[in-house]
Amino acid sequence: MALSYVLIMGGRAIYEEYYKSISAEFEDIKSDFNDFIDKISTQLTDAKRRSTERNDFANVINAKPDSVYLFSPEAKGIALYILMGDGAYDRIDINNQGDGFLPDPNKNRKKAVLHILSSIQTKREWKKVLTRITKDGSVRPGKEEAIVKLAQEDLAIFLQIGFNRDKELEAIIDKLNLRDFDEVMSRLKNSPAYGYAFSPNCSKQYFLHCDENPFYSSLCHFVPVDTQYNQKWEGNE
Repeated sequence: MALSYVLIMGGRAIYEEYYKSISAEFEDIKSDFNDFIDKISTQLTDAKRRSTERNDFANVINAKPDSVYLFSPEAKGIALYILMGDGAYDRIDINNQGDGFLPDPNKNRKKAVLHILSSIQTKREWKKVLTRITKDGSVRPGKEEAIVKLAQEDLAIFLQIGFNRDKELEAIIDKLNLRDFDEVMSRLKNSPAYGYAFSPNCSKQYFLHCDENPFYSSLCHFVPVDTQYNQKWEGNE
């Protein structure tokens, strides 16, 4: 039984540690094994909790996709970091298999990632978001172009998980025109078009709103509710 415990905990390397000490008794091995099982159980529990949190976060975004337009680049980077997390329990989490007949790992998380990517409005924002796919939204060390390239590769791999079984997701990717990230980058604007509502970077509205809204400044003119302040705020006609 002691040998079985040693094999489960790591095999030869663990065995050599006990052999070198020579004094290892069965009770010592059993105690170490129990500690090992407790550690694994705790890790699995934590992994399950984190997977559930990622599922919940994806559901929040998918329920209200327009909320991501309010995210700063740092917030979008953190959101992508959370959604792309892949722990010990994520692939077997029954609540992370989509709602179809066949299991599709990360289906809802992939949808949320697509919503975030389609909300990016400019080339500069694309780079700022992809260089901040970190736990706290800080910029990853290294050259910007290399970091962006690596992030795009990671995103492509993530979106391919269960991909060939998910025609619905394929349709979403095609609809959002997110098949080729280099192409996405090239079509993004250099600067935002002020005075218009945000729209997905694949939509007709996004391409039509290429210049600043001529009525933008007038839209920002607010008349006080209390008329006694009219003259102070607006001056004499």
